[in-house]
Amino acid sequence: MEPGAIGVGVRAAAAAAGPLIRRLFAQPAPGAELVHQPVRISGLVAWQGEKRTLTEDDVRELVEELVERAVTGNPHERAVPEDERRAVTDALTVTLLALGHIGMGDVQAVRLGYRTLAHTLKKRAPQATRQLSADGTHLYNSLLDLSCLQILNGPWTPPI
Repeated sequence: MEPGAIGVGVRAAAAAAGPLIRRLFAQPAPGAELVHQPVRISGLVAWQGEKRTLTEDDVRELVEELVERAVTGNPHERAVPEDERRAVTDALTVTLLALGHIGMGDVQAVRLGYRTLAHTLKKRAPQATRQLSADGTHLYNSLLDLSCLQILNGPWTPPI
């Protein structure tokens, strides 16, 4: 698989990424007000805390859908093997679950940018990509960057 082909698929997945990534976060209660202090990202995820609405398996299903849309986004390119899809799904799931363990606040994350958020998550899940091929690693990195961009552009993050 050519790295350029991966880019086309990821661009096709970008339209679906926003709604998928949005589901990773707890939705604010009706009438909830903006706070005037930073909120830890780990407190916003939907698979932890008192208002848990997702399980880790649910997170994996969302990531599977994101990977599927990325690898089927360009019907003219060679298919990504099923085992590679699973490996990328596993790696991206583990990495995104690390959102529940970072101490970074929402304001800090927005100021640092999506690439720094992606790097921070990778450091929290250093073994996630060890089973990936070069193409799988490229797809993983592209989808992680896309996910982090969507996270920082979500309605739960503060404007700067």
